[in-house]
Amino acid sequence: MSFGLSRERADKESFYEGQGKTAGGFMHMALTTLALLNKLSAHPVIKQSFLQPPLVGSAAYNCLHFLELLVRLHAHASSYRDQWCQN
Repeated sequence: MSFGLSRERADKESFYEGQGKTAGGFMHMALTTLALLNKLSAHPVIKQSFLQPPLVGSAAYNCLHFLELLVRLHAHASSYRDQWCQN
């Protein structure tokens, strides 16, 4: 019986470790994308194009949506880490 429990624990640890690596990869990609957007928006011409009526609404929506996804991803990663530490 103890072999089954240790195997189950090892499977859980492996799963949570994989989830953590996946979340870390997504976080890295997100930070890279934000850095690129920061660099692009520093250029005066590009900055003005983001602020013009055809783009301003969708640019604002996309930025907020992107941040919501990052926060949700971070919350999931924290949840997995907390579950892994409790078991």
